[in-house]
Amino acid sequence: GRRLEGNFEGLRVFSKGFAPARANGVWGYLDQSRHWAIAPSYEMAREFGDNGLAPVRQNGMWSFVNKKGERVMEARFADALPFPVKGN
Repeated sequence: GRRLEGNFEGLRVFSKGFAPARANGVWGYLDQSRHWAIAPSYEMAREFGDNGLAPVRQNGMWSFVNKKGERVMEARFADALPFPVKGN
């Protein structure tokens, strides 16, 4: 795979056009041109699923955000995983 350059402490795989990445101890999402599509502000972030949502953790609880970074539900889960991704 292609190596991404940049000052990232952590970088996960691309899924649905975005990759969770960590900078300065917080997570956000990079687009495929390596620009921040969703600014880092989460304790943890996981890949986007088939439903266009990604699990993110803030204040110890998980919720989901859409590709615009808008939280679509209250943070109320102890853990959360992406919805299945087919043909990643």
